[in-house]
Amino acid sequence: DVSGNAYALEAKTGKLIWEKALSQGSLPSYVTAGAIYEGVYYTGYGSYFTALDLQTGQEIWKNKDWNGGEAMPGEMTITQDQLFTGANWNSLFAHDRKTGKLIWKKNEDGLRFRSSGVAIVGQEIYVTGLNTVFVLDKLTGQILRKKMFDYDFKVMATPVVSHQQLILSTSDKGIVALDKSTLEERWNFLTGEALI
Repeated sequence: DVSGNAYALEAKTGKLIWEKALSQGSLPSYVTAGAIYEGVYYTGYGSYFTALDLQTGQEIWKNKDWNGGEAMPGEMTITQDQLFTGANWNSLFAHDRKTGKLIWKKNEDGLRFRSSGVAIVGQEIYVTGLNTVFVLDKLTGQILRKKMFDYDFKVMATPVVSHQQLILSTSDKGIVALDKSTLEERWNFLTGEALI
């Protein structure tokens, strides 16, 4: 919740199973969306980014490698070995999923202002900054390809990757599709104005 507490409820009755205070008394602005993988619940950001046992709520690990920025609405992305999250005004972070240890972080070219999650295909991560599209190496964070556009990618939608295309939402010019390999634009569909 907005105070930094995590809860597990019984699905059928809503009865509280466990509750865990993560923020140690400090009040976060809001909490990044959590994720579940192999019996572990990952939640929070910054110094209270935590892995909890899904059944008991017991802490498995807590982030000690970074703090600062603001929680972001984009969801965490989990692979077998890594967990990708971020903080607005700070960086995109890759952590070891089992230990919580920071593997790498990236914050250049607008990546620190991200609101969206990341898409992963094989060893490549697809992610947007303010007006730049990046393809990063999953293990090292090295930039494999990037391209700047006249689009504002400050949106919460995670990129969608198809066989040949990368499909992205923008906040000002609808939806754009790029060639997955070259990042050349294939089409742009202009939507109506957002309600908000």
